[in-house]
Amino acid sequence: MKALRTFIEQHHILLIVAAVLILAYLMYPRPRQESRDAGVTEIVFWTPSGVGPTLRTIVEEFERRNPQYQVLMGTATVKDSTGDPTRFLLGVAGQVPPDLIYFDRFAVVEWASRGAFTDLTPYLERDRDRPDGVNNRTIYAPAWNEACYKGRMYAIPNAVDTRALYYHRDSLIRAGLVYAADDPAVRAGKAVAGDARPPRTWEELCRKRVHAVGSVDEANLVTVSHWLRRPGVNTDLPEDTPIDLGKAGVRAGDVVALVAGENVWRGRIGHLRGAVAFTIDFDRDQRPGTTSVPREFRDGDIEVKIFDQDSYVPKLTRFDPRSGELTAVGFIPLFGNSWLYMYGWLNGAHFMNAEGNACTLDSPEVVEALQYITDVYDALGGRRQADAFSTAAASGALDPFLTGHIAMRIDGDWFTQTITAFKPELRFGVVGAPIPEKRLRQGFKPVGWMGGWSYAIPSTAKRKDAAWDLLRWLCSEEANRLRTEADVSMVRARGQRFLPRLHPDRRIMAWLQKTYIDDNPSISADMKKAFVVFKDLLPGSKYRPVTPVGQKLWNEHMRATDAATNHTKNPYDALSYGTRQVQLALDHFLHPPQGPLVPWKRLVSLYVLGVALFFLGLIVWQEWRLRRQGRVFRAWLPGYICASPWIFGFVVFGLGPIVFSLIISFCHYDVLNPARFIGLRNYINLLGTHWDAVLNRRVANDPMLWKSLENTGFMIIGVPIGIIAGLALAMLLNSKVRGLHVFRTIYYLPAVVPAVASFILWIWIFDPVRGLLNQVLRFFGVMQPPHWLQDPVWAKPALIIMGLWGVGSGMIIWLAGLREIPESLYEASRIDGANRLQQFRHITLPLLTPYIFFNLIMGMIGVFQVFQAAYIMTNGGPADSTLFYAYKLFNEAFRYLNMGTASAMAWILFLVVLAVTLVQLWSSRKWVHYER
Repeated sequence: MKALRTFIEQHHILLIVAAVLILAYLMYPRPRQESRDAGVTEIVFWTPSGVGPTLRTIVEEFERRNPQYQVLMGTATVKDSTGDPTRFLLGVAGQVPPDLIYFDRFAVVEWASRGAFTDLTPYLERDRDRPDGVNNRTIYAPAWNEACYKGRMYAIPNAVDTRALYYHRDSLIRAGLVYAADDPAVRAGKAVAGDARPPRTWEELCRKRVHAVGSVDEANLVTVSHWLRRPGVNTDLPEDTPIDLGKAGVRAGDVVALVAGENVWRGRIGHLRGAVAFTIDFDRDQRPGTTSVPREFRDGDIEVKIFDQDSYVPKLTRFDPRSGELTAVGFIPLFGNSWLYMYGWLNGAHFMNAEGNACTLDSPEVVEALQYITDVYDALGGRRQADAFSTAAASGALDPFLTGHIAMRIDGDWFTQTITAFKPELRFGVVGAPIPEKRLRQGFKPVGWMGGWSYAIPSTAKRKDAAWDLLRWLCSEEANRLRTEADVSMVRARGQRFLPRLHPDRRIMAWLQKTYIDDNPSISADMKKAFVVFKDLLPGSKYRPVTPVGQKLWNEHMRATDAATNHTKNPYDALSYGTRQVQLALDHFLHPPQGPLVPWKRLVSLYVLGVALFFLGLIVWQEWRLRRQGRVFRAWLPGYICASPWIFGFVVFGLGPIVFSLIISFCHYDVLNPARFIGLRNYINLLGTHWDAVLNRRVANDPMLWKSLENTGFMIIGVPIGIIAGLALAMLLNSKVRGLHVFRTIYYLPAVVPAVASFILWIWIFDPVRGLLNQVLRFFGVMQPPHWLQDPVWAKPALIIMGLWGVGSGMIIWLAGLREIPESLYEASRIDGANRLQQFRHITLPLLTPYIFFNLIMGMIGVFQVFQAAYIMTNGGPADSTLFYAYKLFNEAFRYLNMGTASAMAWILFLVVLAVTLVQLWSSRKWVHYER
């Protein structure tokens, strides 16, 4: 017993560690033994959002019919399950994915081309003759083809949508936009005279009569000098066409938009002065007291756009006479669910060539589409003006379309459910979106834009056959009917009317229409017509290009739209840049860099050996010290044992990833495929240049890298502002007043508020129309306050202002520094006659320099890592104004799977931060004063 007690005393730490490890092993979750013994196969099924009761209903029915299966349902919780499905991709790479996943068809091919999804073609061929099998004979072709790559099928569609133009009947009727008695549609019996007439062409929606270059003089006389010439503008006009505003159809009252750089000013034409000049009518659409065009439009040449006052957008748009903000809008190009893709397809565009090896984002059809979007925004007063209205728009029952504040919108079929839920008596209509007049004359018809979700089986799934059985059931006609009936019960239990969604299977669509549309007396005639319009659009709807760089193409098409509509680039230049970036990514995929495979086993072995040799050397050194000092008891051993959890965590989760990142920065690696060593190519692609034939000069290989560095550098302005604000607050709270602890707590509270909650709060505060900040500015007489997060100029300053919200956390450090300053120094200075300012300058500041130095270093490091605000609040926009370095690094890693590039960026960031910190340490010797 004595020997046992002695053993325990000598090795109690090792025994405690062993006990903890055994307990952790026993508590580790494992599959239920009873499930394995009973021969039940578990199927892991992920959905992008919460598991709804109706989905659970049909899954439970599947389990009842197939007792050999048990379905474990989970959620792939990420902000954007399509753009950066991090959890799913890491599960595939780590061989612990779900067996079945519900995934956006748009993204299926991109990840399938990299090996993330299983080819379902063998399963389809095996089930070809099954009555409940999946086949393409009953599924709409666009939905089927969207998940097909190189003749192989990677997902089965089970949801579908398309987009069309909604119009508010009463808004159009009030504006006199109605069918005439002699209209062909009335004579054909397809419309009723006096009913609202939606626009059929782009020109009817917003007709641009003039797009030229001109100038404004001191008397507010606008003179047009020559036609603007560039791709997508005046391409049909002969070179020698003279300018004659009268012959172009310009009249008094037409809308004029002046564009100077990134600024847009909207007004009305007063009187024509000859063939090339006109005055401005300041009594219409202007705030009281406005008598001149803003100064920035008087310096040099500007773009002059004139829009027909009788086209739908000018006729239906209204402004607040006091603030100049939009109060009612005829149409906003990107409001609802519409993007450049939609307008490109309406103009006959293709964003990739038929072979799939060339991006055609800058084709003439797309350039014309983007130019049209930009023109419509300018007719409303500019993108910032329209975004302010869009941001302030409410949802649900207060949606601006339901309230009549927006007359038309391009949106998906799902918006009919919003109408049914909140305003079922609304008089509205749905038609195919307008197309260019020239295409209408050529016999083309409107097209929809199809999207939707599908079921797919990850490539590394362990139970693929079982997953296919579940997939086949979920896509079956019987399961979809069962789910629809469950949806009907839930909707009617809430006292609402049920309106079905579209479905990719024609058999189910026919059943839905007959059961819940044609034979449903509670559904209005407008709603029934809308359902039929959407259904008829499905067979010819377009879908996003099937390409391995789909996400890159999507992001660049959005970036080009942002740049053109905010006038940071013209449409052609914006699209040309996007085309180059997509083509580089596509070429990189089709012709990946070649190099030897990284020998991970050898490298891991070397790493383990290196760590082992380091600790062995550490032990030898400690033993040598003990013998040199003549001691026997190993006092260092218990300390190392106690620190072993941290040491183990650092070696595995700290130092290991750092070494891995360094290796990967010299590799081509997309997570899903083996890494290949390519040397310095990632660094050269980031920091090098190439010859651009379009621009006819050398340009950076990745201009967005320098843009992100520029944006990040701008945020350094916030560091001294934060230091000054924190110090000022600390000095205020260092005084001796009652309730001081309460005030300190209040000012510190923002530091403990969750970051996401703070960002959402500040999104509301920065709302350009209803936000608290702009309301305060208007109260103090600022009638045109900034649009903050919607304005490329003000987006970064807005984030700096938001950063002041958290100065309370730094206040604690400043208070500690102020408390360390001896009061005797202040007493001596007062005896010598020093005032408060002199005391602050000669006592407080010198003795606080160590704290200033600390906050400066931490602030600079924090600036280079800024990410969350842009990710949550702005998505890097508008016009890339908040695309910070860390955000771009995130995009490269998790949206484009360029892990090599992302790792190289991380090491470049490390070197930059290290250099900045070393410069600060060197300079601190001259101005930081420490106590002796």
